[in-house]
Amino acid sequence: MQSRSGCQLPFSSLNYGTCTLPEGRMYTRALLEMTIKGVGPHYTTPIFPCGIFQYMKGVNDKPGTPNYDLKRLALKATASRIYPNYANVDWTTNVAAIKQDRTFKRGVLERLTSEDKTELVNMMRNDENIRKFVEKFHFNIDESGELVVADEADPTEITATMGCRTYNGGDINADEDYFYNIIKDLIDTKEVKDYGLYSHAQKDGRGNLCPVTIIMPTLAMETIERYCKGMEVSSYEEMLEIAHKNKDEIVDKFLKYLKKKIADARDMLIERYNHICSQSPASAKFMYENQTMAGYNPSEGIVSALKHGTLAIGQIALAETLQILIGTNHRTEEGMELAKKIENTFNKLCKQFKEEYKLNFGVYFTPAESLCGTSMSKFKKKYGILKNISEKDYFTNSMHIPVWEDVTSFEKIDLESELTTYSNAGCITYVELIDGTKNNIDGIEELVDYAMERNIPYFALNVPMDTCRNCGHTGEFDICPICGCTEIDHLRRITGYLSSDVSHFNKAKQMETGDRVKHTDNKIQKCDC
Repeated sequence: MQSRSGCQLPFSSLNYGTCTLPEGRMYTRALLEMTIKGVGPHYTTPIFPCGIFQYMKGVNDKPGTPNYDLKRLALKATASRIYPNYANVDWTTNVAAIKQDRTFKRGVLERLTSEDKTELVNMMRNDENIRKFVEKFHFNIDESGELVVADEADPTEITATMGCRTYNGGDINADEDYFYNIIKDLIDTKEVKDYGLYSHAQKDGRGNLCPVTIIMPTLAMETIERYCKGMEVSSYEEMLEIAHKNKDEIVDKFLKYLKKKIADARDMLIERYNHICSQSPASAKFMYENQTMAGYNPSEGIVSALKHGTLAIGQIALAETLQILIGTNHRTEEGMELAKKIENTFNKLCKQFKEEYKLNFGVYFTPAESLCGTSMSKFKKKYGILKNISEKDYFTNSMHIPVWEDVTSFEKIDLESELTTYSNAGCITYVELIDGTKNNIDGIEELVDYAMERNIPYFALNVPMDTCRNCGHTGEFDICPICGCTEIDHLRRITGYLSSDVSHFNKAKQMETGDRVKHTDNKIQKCDC
C-alpha cells in the first residue's frame, strides 16, 4: 500500500524477526527482500504494512545467533526503505511483566493440593491435547516429574505491536485467581476450553482502547498566571521572569495541578470505557466472535474482552513545559531532573489507578499528528509568541527532544532513554540521518544496538527517501539528479508511520518536518562502500 493521508488506507503492521523455524525464517527473508525491492513500476516504498523487527537477545542481536542474518537484512531494508522499525523484546517493562506473570502462576501451584498436581500431571502425560493446553499457561513437567512454571517467554508475550503508540503493559485482569480457576476447572471436568488469555504479559488480543492527552504547556502557564495574580505584571514575558526566579514554588504548584489534571483524565477514560463496554457485541461481531479481542465471554458481555485493554493517559510538549517552568528543556541536567519528576508523576498515578480500578491505565507519549498544531494555535491565541516556547506553529511531540535541537544520534538516544521507561502505553525514539547513511549498514547496526542496549522500547531511523516519479531514482533531492524531473515524492516519517507526500498533512506537521535537523555522528556518516 503506497499511500496514507490524502488516500487513507487501513493501518496495518507486521512484527517479525524472532521465529527460528525454517518456515518462519523463509517468510521473514522473503518479506524483507520484497521490502528492499519495492512495489510498482518504479519499485517505490510501501507505506503499509508497517514493518517491525523484533530485536531479541540470543535470537538475532549478535553474530552466531540464529536470526542474525535476518537482522542484517532488516538493517539493509531500513537503510533503503525506512522500514522496518525496531521493537525491543528485552525492554525492562516486558521482562517485569513476564516475571510478574510467573509469580502469579507459582502462586497457583502453591494453592493446588498434592492430589490435584498428581492428577494434572497424569492428565498431561495421557492426553496430548491437555498437555499442549496446560503448557500454554506456562506449566510443564520437569525431569523429576514435578509440575513447575516455565520461565521462557511465550510468543504471545513478545512485544507484538501496531506501532509506537499501541503498546500494552502487564494485564491487571489476568491474575492468579483467573489462572487458578482455569486449572481447577480442567482438573474437575477433564475438558479443554478456549479461555482466550494465557498470560499477564500477553500482547496478542489486547490493545489501547482510548487515550486522553494533557497539554502540559497550558497547565504550566495557568500555574504561573495564578502565582502572579495581584502582582503588577504587564506581560507574560514578565510572568516567566518571575517564575524563573521562584522555580521551586512554581514547580511544586505545577506538579500539584498536574496531578489534578491526570485525575481528570482518569475520570474521562473511565467514562469512555463504560460507554464502550455498554455496546452490543454486534457492533464488532467479527472482532469478538473470532477472538480478535482476547478473553471474550458471551455470558459476561464485551467487558470480558475490553477489561484487558489499556486506558492511556497521554501528554504533549514536555520540552516547552520545561522552558516555561524553569527556562530550559531536558538537554540540561536541571531540565532532565524536572522531566523525570513530571514523568514519574504520570507513571506513579497510573499505577495507583490500575490497582484501584482494576483497569490497565498506562502512560502514553502522544504522537499528536494534528494536536501539535491545534493546541499551539490555542496557546498562541492566549499567550502570544514566547521565546523558545511558542515561536513555532507546533508543540513538540510528547517527551521528545525538539526537532530543531542540534544533537547527535547517540545523544538523542541517551536523553530520551532516560524517560521512555516511564511509559507503558506507547512511545517512540527516532533519529534523523543523512542520505548517504544508507550505504553504511554497519553504522546503522551500531545505532540500533545502542538504542536497544539503552533500553529504548521502540526505535526508528529516518533516512531521506525522495523518489523520482519519472525514473524511480531515490535519495534526497527536489530535482532528480538522473533525469532532471521535478515531480518528486517526498517520503517521510511523520510520526511512527510513513507518508508518501508531506503536503497531505496539516501545516503544523509540515513545518515540524521541515525543521528537523540531522542527527549526525562521526561514526554514522556517508560510506562509499
